[in-house]
Amino acid sequence: MVQARCDNNVPYAGALELHRRLTGSRPVTADIRSHGVYGRGAEGLTPVACADRLVNDYLGTGRLPAGDVECAGEGARS
Repeated sequence: MVQARCDNNVPYAGALELHRRLTGSRPVTADIRSHGVYGRGAEGLTPVACADRLVNDYLGTGRLPAGDVECAGEGARS
């Protein structure tokens, strides 16, 4: 699960509840105000390198992060 902490469309509390319900899920939280987190650089926005790296690793290997991940301070508010 990839979630922005300040997403006006999908409140963070809802993401935490979904994580609680999805056994084995690993939230990757970006400390940005945005609806999208992954691949922001492709849209000319400040990328969240931590999230991009974790998602790309998961897509390439199928391995989840060992635990919950906070990508703090890695993106401009947009």
